[in-house]
Amino acid sequence: MSALQELADRWARHLTSQIENAQQERTPFVSPETGADVGSLTVTTGRIGGQPVRIVDTRLIVPSTGINAVMLHAFAPAATTSPHLLSDNATAQDPSPDGGRRTTWHFHVDLMPRVDPVVDPDYLAKVHQTLTPVYRAAYNLPGSLPIAIPHRLRALASPWIIGTIVEPLEADALNNAWRAYADRWFALVADPPMPADPDAQIARDTAHRAAMFDSSTDPVWEHLAVMIGRSSTDAVLSAIREPVM
Repeated sequence: MSALQELADRWARHLTSQIENAQQERTPFVSPETGADVGSLTVTTGRIGGQPVRIVDTRLIVPSTGINAVMLHAFAPAATTSPHLLSDNATAQDPSPDGGRRTTWHFHVDLMPRVDPVVDPDYLAKVHQTLTPVYRAAYNLPGSLPIAIPHRLRALASPWIIGTIVEPLEADALNNAWRAYADRWFALVADPPMPADPDAQIARDTAHRAAMFDSSTDPVWEHLAVMIGRSSTDAVLSAIREPVM
């Protein structure tokens, strides 16, 4: 197993170990071109502090093309203001300072906001402010480079979204950043930062996720459809778009 997948397994265990009455469903991915196993979708549902949650763990491993990636998202109840945890990590080959190529990891993590800061800027202080040192540290790792996050995607995310390119030797630092965001998510699921009108919050959550997880926002979904087929991609999108009730 690759170091990236081992790290992803640690993250997945951290999330699922704290879920009460957990139920899990795993669906393998098969390449439409070769019929080979190229990854899986694992959806875990249950409760944290009495609140319903869903963990969506998407793995993509295609040795013939060098693709090695994970998307690991944790969704809070749709009727609350608790943020969603979004994260992914993927291996890539990028230019090195000496003019050659180097193996890197492209890492993202964010707490997807559930309240518009223009309407209530206090939400940012209650949810994200404590993550500022973690955010800064992630961009100051030796040799790291910022990822060019598409403008539309950045607009739908939080100002604390981390998108950085690092070398695999920084696995411990990435783990520390991810754990800080994940532990903040746990705390805010158990204790939502603000009260909410349930019906309005569910409608907002549905619209936000539909816009966030869409090919016009992030081209990854079209690339994924080529690698695992449209039906498997639709299954992933359904798991991450559907409100948690």
